[in-house]
Amino acid sequence: MLFRSKRLKSQTSATHANEAKLIKIGRTATPIFFTHCGAGELLYVSSLAEHIATDNSIYGLPPISANDFQLQTIEGMAARMIRMIRKVQPAGPYRIAGYSLGGIFAYEIAAQLIGADEDIEFLGLLDTHCPALTNNDRSPSLQEFDEKLVLLILAESKAQNNAELWAGMDEVRRCQEATDFDTLVHMCKERFLIPDHLNAHNPQQLRQTVARMYSYPLAVWNYFMKPLPIPLHIFAAQEEEVTDSSLRWNTIQEERLLRVIPVPGTHGSMMITPQVEAVGQALSKVIQEASGEMLDLPESRYAPLIRLQIGRSGASSIFCVPGAGASATSFIDLAETLGDSWSVYGLQPRGLDGMLLPHSTVLAQANA
Repeated sequence: MLFRSKRLKSQTSATHANEAKLIKIGRTATPIFFTHCGAGELLYVSSLAEHIATDNSIYGLPPISANDFQLQTIEGMAARMIRMIRKVQPAGPYRIAGYSLGGIFAYEIAAQLIGADEDIEFLGLLDTHCPALTNNDRSPSLQEFDEKLVLLILAESKAQNNAELWAGMDEVRRCQEATDFDTLVHMCKERFLIPDHLNAHNPQQLRQTVARMYSYPLAVWNYFMKPLPIPLHIFAAQEEEVTDSSLRWNTIQEERLLRVIPVPGTHGSMMITPQVEAVGQALSKVIQEASGEMLDLPESRYAPLIRLQIGRSGASSIFCVPGAGASATSFIDLAETLGDSWSVYGLQPRGLDGMLLPHSTVLAQANA
């Protein structure tokens, strides 16, 4: 009976991890969805929601539980979160945002929803740097998982702006190479270097947590980004030293679609008091204005039907669907062979021109 109780608890936990978490109840019809951040947490959403003045319900999109199998791609992670979104709001227009690495999830969610012919009313990236890098920019070290190194990154987030904790970090770093993971966890706990919400975790649970954290940047490293045809709202921390105010989003997105909103603080401090209040106020203002800026996307006007051959009067029609990556023009030779006994049409997949976003689901493409 004890085994069964533990199993039921595990199943319940998995269920919650696959449902959007209601953070704040609002009265308006369109909710705001926030993705989890690169630490696999929604803590920033709770802090931020208190200072968002719009009357929208606010939902957080949680990660997969640390003890479950982790998805390996940004596309797969975004598709999972879209299923959560659809349970709450079956159809658009959608409002989506994410902090830090969570902005990458939000970006891909928007791409897939546009690919399903849904409207995006607001897409917000909270101090998210564009990961559209060349191969020369990419660090091969991401291929080598060092759980102790990721644990120390987690500890550094706790030690920020605290001189006493930073002194403890120096002690831990000196012992890093000669110490196993479990001992390193113990040392971090003794020096209060484990974030409060993880402090009750045992070494095995922390091992699973840092492995999940590692899976996110690895997925970003392999992520192929597509430019989006909608405004991109970038909330950039003013106290960070950056050479590009758009955080490199101008390398992939058209300048006319970039909206850079400076907010106070550093990347780490912008989500704590008092900076988070200003971030919430800026976010509220932009969200309220965004509904009046929705664009008529060329994707929504796309017509896939291409006439390849007109048959004689009264001739029946054939509609041809090309294979993956192929064009409707691949049926021209077939049409000529059939002669004028048939009218031949091809159904051209959207996005082959490299300009429009392709459909993200078979159903959306079939309905086009």
